[in-house]
Parts: sequence; structure tokens; C-alpha cells
Amino acid sequence: MAEAAPTSEHKSLFIEMAERWLTLAEHAAREGRLNGGSLFRDRCLVEEAISAAVSDGYLAPFESLLTLLSMPYEDQPGFGRYVDPPRPDQVVHQTFCGT
Repeated sequence: MAEAAPTSEHKSLFIEMAERWLTLAEHAAREGRLNGGSLFRDRCLVEEAISAAVSDGYLAPFESLLTLLSMPYEDQPGFGRYVDPPRPDQVVHQTFCGT
């Protein structure tokens, strides 16, 4: 069976879909500029840095956090520990208002 030639309706639908896709691509690009590239996924690491600084005077973990937060819109591959998903034993299953 021979394929039918595209009709003007097909062409209109294609153009509409292409325009929609471009709009979505523009939104994605805008989101990349507006949202930080670093998203803390493990609050325990933040608490660990604070505890090390307060209890032991050890500032290296805090300085790492500061470096990461000082450039939130840039990819920082050396900080995977802070942005990787938590291990299964670190997953928080319940959160509370105000925490």
C-alpha cells in the first residue's frame, strides 16, 4: 500500500508540534539559568559540616559547602558527594513541618 502524501493539515500539525517543542526547549534553558545547578540531596552532610566546625574546629567540610554555594548556577563536578542522591540508609521517609 502506497503512503499518502502529507496534507496541509499534516503540515500544520507538524509546525504546531515543532513550535511547542521549541517553546519547551526555551523553558528548559530558562530553568537552567534560574535554578541552581547544585541541589543538596543529603541534609546529613550539611549537619556534618556544621558539627565538625562547632565541635572540632575542623572547617574543611564547611569550606567545601561554602565553595559549592558561592557558585550555585555552575556545574561543579568535584562536589558529587553533596548533590548525589542519599544512600538507602540515609533516605528520610518522613519530614516534619518546620524542619
